[in-house]
Amino acid sequence: MPLFQARAFVDEKEGEVNRRLGVLCLLYAQRRRTSEHPTLTLLEIEALMGYPREYLEFTFWYLREKEYIKRADCSDFALTAAGADFVEEHMPAQSVLHRLLESGVYSQSTAAMPAEKRMSVQ
Repeated sequence: MPLFQARAFVDEKEGEVNRRLGVLCLLYAQRRRTSEHPTLTLLEIEALMGYPREYLEFTFWYLREKEYIKRADCSDFALTAAGADFVEEHMPAQSVLHRLLESGVYSQSTAAMPAEKRMSVQ
């Protein structure tokens, strides 16, 4: 997703805070869309955000320690109730990430699409 390549997600401290919120938003949208499969794999999150695993290690550590996310079966990541509350309380109404929460465009099928095709869907 091109929005994760914006400066706001790459800068040092501000970028880390925004990456955390980005991961939470992806998991929030997944949970709202698909109650039967409310999780995303690390590979799916890496692909959507365009960051390698090593770049997201601190992000995932922090979110797990705060109990905003948890590991579900098969090591997939799922949003917790605390994570959902955090997203709803801290998501600015005009944020670019707000579109991700409201659109519901991303699905498991779009994760398998080539990047160019996914960008056209969004």
